[in-house]
Amino acid sequence: MMSETGKTFEKVRSTLQPLVAKSWTEGVALANSVPENVAKSLTESVAKSLPGNVVKSLTENVAKSLPDSSAVRKPKGLLE
Repeated sequence: MMSETGKTFEKVRSTLQPLVAKSWTEGVALANSVPENVAKSLTESVAKSLPGNVVKSLTENVAKSLPDSSAVRKPKGLLE
């Protein structure tokens, strides 16, 4: 037999659990969508404010720093 405190706790838990789960799911969905929008907005703002030669130079520097595709090891069995 459950004590009065146990019954109250169980009632509160069963009431709050779905609300917390829903809130958590919505919070995660919001958190996952915000950074993408913010990153896109920042990228567009920076790109618009930089002169063309700076953008070209940055793009070339990034391209030079990336490994050659032939030097990248591919997992065996995946891309054979």
